Amino acid sequence: MDEAVNPPTEMSGQSCTNRTCRAVWESLVKKHEARQRQLQVEILSRREENEAMVAENLRQNEALRELNTELDGKVQERTCELLASKEALQAQNRKMAELGDAKEALMHMVVHDMKNPLTAVMGTLGLCRGNRVSLPPEIKELLVGAHVQSVKLLCMVDEILTISRMQSKEFEVHPEPMDMIGLVQQSMSMMSLTTGGKKISFRFEPALTDLWVSGDYPTIERTLNNLLNNAIKYAPADSEIWLEVSRQEGAGRIGVTNWGDPIPRDSQDKIFDQFYRVKADIAKYAGTGLGLTFCRLAIQAHGGTIGVESPVLPRENGACFFFTLPLAAKPDLDSPAR
Repeated sequence: MDEAVNPPTEMSGQSCTNRTCRAVWESLVKKHEARQRQLQVEILSRREENEAMVAENLRQNEALRELNTELDGKVQERTCELLASKEALQAQNRKMAELGDAKEALMHMVVHDMKNPLTAVMGTLGLCRGNRVSLPPEIKELLVGAHVQSVKLLCMVDEILTISRMQSKEFEVHPEPMDMIGLVQQSMSMMSLTTGGKKISFRFEPALTDLWVSGDYPTIERTLNNLLNNAIKYAPADSEIWLEVSRQEGAGRIGVTNWGDPIPRDSQDKIFDQFYRVKADIAKYAGTGLGLTFCRLAIQAHGGTIGVESPVLPRENGACFFFTLPLAAKPDLDSPAR
């Protein structure tokens, strides 16, 4: 770029006059100097651009450092807030758990204390109901009704106490091999006497001769009776209640189907909860919402499953309550079904 341009002595192999050569040389020098000035301007311009870019990068880096510092501060502040909220929530959960335990203990104590005076009232009403006390017929009729209701109340108290015990560590099951077919036949025979004037019949057509599962017989029998009683309550008059026993993978299954109104889908996940009742049924049917809770706790204690399917396809009505229990080997001794 800074090389000197020397005037040529020869051009294309022939001599030239000094004037011509000097003019050519001066022209080349001017072009060379113009090119030098242009390059210097470009260099200065590039240098300024680079310096501006460096300054901008430094400014952006400083801004990023400030933003990172501010963000770190906000993150730490938010983390402290979240930790404080977590600790407060944990403390609230502990308090709620303590209140729940206290509520359960109080309810258990109150219900347990109700049992003794209620038993005494029932004993008195029982004497009045019999022929040991001479009473006018109309008074005796009222006392008979009071005795019937006190029996129902005592059953309710027993059910609440049982569920409270099942929810605690006090409840234990003692599973043994039991035949599902025999259980259904026995419960069906007993519950057929409780259908009242609804003229309800039972339909049970087992495809198996026996099906042995592992279960605590009194507990599972009460579970099945609760489901049958529930089916009788919601079944239309002059209808059938279907019972079925089937084998599934590693389990035996009992299903109880009635052909009443279908259970709303938003209630099917809650229907086994304590005291829960479908709103549409509260005015039509008496009950406490405890029977199905007992069933759920009993089956879960056996490691089984329980649920409901409604409506029962392909129909648009009905409800099938079912539960499963783990399979068991058939006992060696031919003992009668319990």
